[in-house]
Amino acid sequence: MYGTRESTNSLGGADIKRGDSARMFFERFKAWTSAMPAESRPFVQTLWADVRTRLQDLETEVERLEAQKRSLEQTLEYHSSQEGSTHTVQRPGTSETVRALRQSRVEERDAKLALSESEGTVQAIKDLPQIWARARLAQYRDQDKEKSLPRRFRSIPAEKGGSCWAAKQESGHRNGYIKLNLRNTVGPTGQKIGVSPWAHQLAAVAAGQGSQLPLTTKGEYHVSHLCHNAGCINPDHVIIEPAWINEFRKFCAKAWAVRFPDGSFLDPCRCHVDGSPRCLIPTWYKPDGAAYYIVSDDGINTWGPVP
Repeated sequence: MYGTRESTNSLGGADIKRGDSARMFFERFKAWTSAMPAESRPFVQTLWADVRTRLQDLETEVERLEAQKRSLEQTLEYHSSQEGSTHTVQRPGTSETVRALRQSRVEERDAKLALSESEGTVQAIKDLPQIWARARLAQYRDQDKEKSLPRRFRSIPAEKGGSCWAAKQESGHRNGYIKLNLRNTVGPTGQKIGVSPWAHQLAAVAAGQGSQLPLTTKGEYHVSHLCHNAGCINPDHVIIEPAWINEFRKFCAKAWAVRFPDGSFLDPCRCHVDGSPRCLIPTWYKPDGAAYYIVSDDGINTWGPVP
């Protein structure tokens, strides 16, 4: 019953030429199915309903491609006629999509380079003695500069690590991180350190967490600033923890703990999960009768003094 690879196919005596349109084919197919036994028609008709739809879609697609071909031929003909012209055709501008793609490739390349550099830096400093690292950070500390820090960074109680440490040099990072140049610094073994780590990396070593520092090179763990001050170099203010906890801490970035006149205390931090410590939220000692307010940050309510 199936047609052969000749110029015509046969359906119940009805020759179907390859040049026939789909409409003519359907009419002949209808006549062929009408001549079939009644019990065979439902199956063939169901099958053909799907085939017919597919054939119509193909015919529509062929028409679309032919129209596209004609359009391209016209465009080619136009450009060919312009070849002898002295007019210079300006190159089309780069689309925003292409620019974004290029930028993402550049950022991806820079991230890989930074990761490679980070791994080398971590290996160079992770085993430095805790006392040596802390003393080195103290040399970079500028206590006069700390006097001009925002109030919240100067209001962390001593039992929680005290105020933030300000670095002598200014940050060149968009997030405020401090870079330390230890390339020519001689370490406790008499050898040059040879790298330029971030201050928070050396602070993690000074906090006794150097052995965990390699976990941070893959992005699954972060060196978190519990004080929410990216420029702080106080070793008592950093901890290595899962990245998701560090992200969750952003809700406490504007929070204040409040000590009320009756002695009650409110600490709004809820980041102490999986054994992680609370954020180092500054304490405001609310005078009797003083006003206070609630800051709503992404649905998290925190108390604070009126500015």
